[in-house]
Amino acid sequence: MRRNPSRPRRRPLLVGLVALGLLAAACEDVDDSLVTPATTTIPTTDPPLTTQPSASTTAPPTTAAAAGGEDGVLRIASLLPATGSLAAFGPPLIEAVELAVIDINAAGGVLGQPVELLAADSGSDADVAATEVGALLDGGADVVIGPVVGGVTRRVFDTVISRPALSCLPSTTAADIGVRDSPFAIRTAPSDDLQALALAELAAGDEPASVTLLAPEDERGLRFASGIAAELTTLEIELAGEVVYDPESEDLSDTVQAVVDAGGDVVAVLGAIDEAPLVADLVAAGIDGGSILVTDALAGPQLGERASEEDPGVVEGVRGTVPTDLAPQGAEFFLPAFVDFAGNIDTFFAAQAYDCVAVVALAAVSVSSTDPATLTGALVDVTVGGTPCDTIAECVTLLGAGEDIDYVGASGVDLDDAGEATSAVYDVFTFDADGTQQPLTQLGVGPAAAALAAAEAEGDAEEGDGEEGDGEDPADPADGDEDPDATDEDEGT
Repeated sequence: MRRNPSRPRRRPLLVGLVALGLLAAACEDVDDSLVTPATTTIPTTDPPLTTQPSASTTAPPTTAAAAGGEDGVLRIASLLPATGSLAAFGPPLIEAVELAVIDINAAGGVLGQPVELLAADSGSDADVAATEVGALLDGGADVVIGPVVGGVTRRVFDTVISRPALSCLPSTTAADIGVRDSPFAIRTAPSDDLQALALAELAAGDEPASVTLLAPEDERGLRFASGIAAELTTLEIELAGEVVYDPESEDLSDTVQAVVDAGGDVVAVLGAIDEAPLVADLVAAGIDGGSILVTDALAGPQLGERASEEDPGVVEGVRGTVPTDLAPQGAEFFLPAFVDFAGNIDTFFAAQAYDCVAVVALAAVSVSSTDPATLTGALVDVTVGGTPCDTIAECVTLLGAGEDIDYVGASGVDLDDAGEATSAVYDVFTFDADGTQQPLTQLGVGPAAAALAAAEAEGDAEEGDGEEGDGEDPADPADGDEDPDATDEDEGT
């Protein structure tokens, strides 16, 4: 059982570089006039990939129904980008949602009826997403999966949960979005509250006497700083100073001087990609790059270029954390099934999107209801405390036998009482003399720490059994260098 959170654990060798170019906080205000709204119903009659076929694999025609309430059909809506500047991040999430709907229908659907899938293009424009989510809810959506980034999510989140319908966030990590404040919301992606723990542990690995925090004066930055500060206290590391700055300011020289004056052995920079020049300014002021840590909003491949076009290598030695999309605590079935279904595409939070569908559907099966108000109490329950089951089909069988379940699923999802994921794995990156992003290690937070340690031990054992090799499987893409298909977007979640 995977119940008790533990301190992060570090892994000495990164399994693989997933250069997803995670969406930086700066892109949250993206406005793309080329986005065309489109709401469609997706057929879900393809052969199932992860379950055995059943008679209930054909979805009936979509009928208009008010969101919320019991009408006997569970309608799952995806609000994910198919066009615009965020379109590169849509396919893995969209495909994973489709696969999960196919799998739940192959396992008998909900209340004897196939689950219906509605899909809308959120594009990159929050106003477009707001229009589309209204159409989805008017079409009877019981749950909305997405959007992909914090700025767009903030625009539609309250609309969804006040309808009321369920909201599941598969890739938005911004902790200030009110998942904890609503029983109608869950998040399968790890929130930034967990990344704060990972960053504090990464700092602690340097055995510093003190750490200085540099945070933008906004809700996300201040919450990040608060979480890191609390964990540093737990780790008995002194907080040298907490420097707050206006991200809209054109002159941050006083801010840089305040960081220098604080004198911390490690400096954690919690800003967004537009504030990358701050990193170069800190280095110019005499702070060694090896003592600078950054969040996922800065840790993408373009940090060097955004910090200094003339000298990208100014970020040499800087380290940062990025949530990995395929964590070791997930069940083994998912990756090969997803590749068979979607082809060789990025896996950007695909596991978390699949689990959004699975958790809601299993909750509906467990309480024999499609009413969002009835489902709220079961969303957490199906992910903790019962008999572990990896796939949707296994879990449905256990529920049919009257057992409580602990759905492991694609991402190893465990939700706390507030509907937040309790576990995460972070890829740790550094930058070389050319400013190129390089893999360094991994950190696990919560139950994922034990899974990461077990994967490390298994990898070490396999390496020890080899005659000459280094333990890498040449046929395994996870053992390669940078993913050739990875996107260079520098946008964050």
